Amino acid sequence: MEAILTIATILGGITALWFLWEKLFKFNLVKIIKKWRNVKIEKSFIAQPTENRIVAKVQRQSPWVAGIKIPTSVLEPPNQGIVVAIGEEVRKIKIGQKIFWNKFAYQEIKAGDKLYMMVRENDVLGVIE
Repeated sequence: MEAILTIATILGGITALWFLWEKLFKFNLVKIIKKWRNVKIEKSFIAQPTENRIVAKVQRQSPWVAGIKIPTSVLEPPNQGIVVAIGEEVRKIKIGQKIFWNKFAYQEIKAGDKLYMMVRENDVLGVIE
């Protein structure tokens, strides 16, 4: 019985602190927790790039244009993507940024059905906001 009363007292204290936090700092912790719960972290890419290399996840181009299938050899290689991993010497680029790079300065990596490109930091032409 004493354990139940102790647990009830602790839960009451937590609830009171939660209420005070929301009133003092004017934001809802439940919304923040739900927002962070929906954030997707890229777990399919396990390898850590070395030196000044960056790995970006890219979208494949559709080989179909107006009902006609275009050979993959004719499609332009992707030159933009979202950064999922960076090497230890990378200073200007952060994970999660959308970048674009020099057209033929990349190494293609396939992991399952996903396509990644590895580029050097020097070959990144810019960050897309």
